[in-house]
Amino acid sequence: MAELTPGLIWLAATASLLLLVVSAFVSGSEIAFFSLGPADRANAAEAEDERSKAVLDLLEGPGEGQGPRQLLATILVLNNAVNILIILLSTVLMQHWLPALPPWLSVLLQVFGVTFLIVLFGEVLPKVYANRNPLGLARIMARPLRMARTVLRPAWQPMNALAGALAARVDTAPPELSVEDRKSTRLNSSHANIS
Repeated sequence: MAELTPGLIWLAATASLLLLVVSAFVSGSEIAFFSLGPADRANAAEAEDERSKAVLDLLEGPGEGQGPRQLLATILVLNNAVNILIILLSTVLMQHWLPALPPWLSVLLQVFGVTFLIVLFGEVLPKVYANRNPLGLARIMARPLRMARTVLRPAWQPMNALAGALAARVDTAPPELSVEDRKSTRLNSSHANIS
């Protein structure tokens, strides 16, 4: 492994912490946007500020039901990309700061330590906050998510198309038989065999 300069190490550490903050905001925005009730939406519609308009634009989107799908896909792609970058940077940092550790312990620390930090600070705490202040966080994240929706379109658009095709297939699938239908089918077929 090439030796990293102290400046690069601190840059990677700072970037990891900043990415954890980004992960927190993006993750919290999922709860914030999708828990906005009618009153919150009405408040956003009445407000004349750009952020409130961006919130409604993200939720309503270009067509029927497209806004929420596009928003969710954008959030998921962005959050996963940020979390992957955190993992990659933390791997480099662990290899530099703890080179003498046995490989199994290094992997254990990377998997459980970094996962714990991402889950706690990048998922759980932001979602608790977003649940208590959905409109506030949605307003903060509206413009960054609108920009991310445009930039990440090549990543989320195929996923949305696939999800739409799968949803259409599920909607047109024949209905499942209930337990009562199966029992009556078995009884009818057993009576037919007896006759």
